[in-house]
Amino acid sequence: MTMSTPPAVKPSGERGRLAATLRRGAGGAVLVMAAGTVAALGANLLLTRLMGVAEYGVYIYAFTWLNLLVLVCSLGLETSLLRFVPEYNAKEDWAHLRGLLATSQRYVLTASGLAAALGAAVVWGLRPRLSASEATTFWITLLLIPVVTLTALRGSTLRSYKHIVRAGLPAQVVRPLLMAAAAGTFYLLGGRGLTAPIAMWLALIAAAVALLLATAWQASILPAAVRQTPAKREDGLWLRVSLPLLFMAGMHMVLSQADILMLGAIENTADAGVYAVASRVARFVSLGLVSANAIVAPMISELFSTGRRDALQHLLAMAARGIFAFTVVVGGLFVLFGAQVLAVFGPGFSAGYVPLVILIAGQAVSALSGSVGFLMALTGHHVRAAQIVGASAVLNVALNGVLISSMGMKGAAIATSATMAISNLVMLAHVWQTLRLNPTILSRG
Repeated sequence: MTMSTPPAVKPSGERGRLAATLRRGAGGAVLVMAAGTVAALGANLLLTRLMGVAEYGVYIYAFTWLNLLVLVCSLGLETSLLRFVPEYNAKEDWAHLRGLLATSQRYVLTASGLAAALGAAVVWGLRPRLSASEATTFWITLLLIPVVTLTALRGSTLRSYKHIVRAGLPAQVVRPLLMAAAAGTFYLLGGRGLTAPIAMWLALIAAAVALLLATAWQASILPAAVRQTPAKREDGLWLRVSLPLLFMAGMHMVLSQADILMLGAIENTADAGVYAVASRVARFVSLGLVSANAIVAPMISELFSTGRRDALQHLLAMAARGIFAFTVVVGGLFVLFGAQVLAVFGPGFSAGYVPLVILIAGQAVSALSGSVGFLMALTGHHVRAAQIVGASAVLNVALNGVLISSMGMKGAAIATSATMAISNLVMLAHVWQTLRLNPTILSRG
């Protein structure tokens, strides 16, 4: 199947505006995400040094569960904001915009409370099987759920207004830097190693500061009319869109986190910790795609809803070229020097090199497929996208179960990369067949 789109004639002014917005937004996203990735890796490097493999394994295992619970508690509203906020803002529909922001906050806080209560019951029931350190760490982790979920919601609102740098700074840069500073200070003052419960307390403090910053920035960018207009609600519409997006995001989480969780359950938390570091390093390869999506997502919603199809294809083509260049360069560097990078994290972490290379291959296929996930989710094809990702997640769990038992960390990496590639390629085919849009470098838009 030849995937090409005939060049469209459009005003050069619109092309220029699209290019400028994409460069500015993606450039800001690259800076924030690169800084955030470096900050996160630096914080984790410091934690591995201060905690050791065993305690770090407990901490990162609990944090992986936190990410899963936060995803569930977002109810898909994090992505729905990217769809509805640009629309309401363009139409100056302040009543529905205010209603959406207030309702989404109320829903995620309710879900977070229920998740924390259920989690507390589970931890209580598992006390005989958990060490004191593990149980305490999980208790503290539950307190992080509403804090991290609300921060993500604030970030989506900021992204919807194309404030890409402000959207990413609190969670991606400020939180890990504060975490590293707090951990280092505790070690210097206490003169002893960091335990998993103490590390999680410090993570809670850092997350609370990030939430306060994101909340202040959201308040500063909202039009004054939003605060002055009585709210209108369309809960049914918002939930009909959000719940499939929640399922889709949940399946994406399975694709990206099931390997760590299953590796910890089938093998041990020490291997899960080593593999988690390799997985974080591999995500550098997808930084180009993630950065482009940060600005492309709200623009997809805006261009598609206003019928500017040629402009949308042009946007996707520009984004694809930048994603391709970034992926090839960064992926090649980590294949060449990945062993040395992992060795920096301390003794034992270099064992993650082969899984790292396998994960890089999967990330590369995902990146080179373009913004297919957001393209489907924001153009009315979210149900089909959820079905594709859901089927891939089921396959991922099955492959992890088989391959981890026989191959350990390598098996986890193979299972994750294979299903990630399959999911993106199937969505790419669907986008071409139904929307006649090409988000890859093969496009001539």
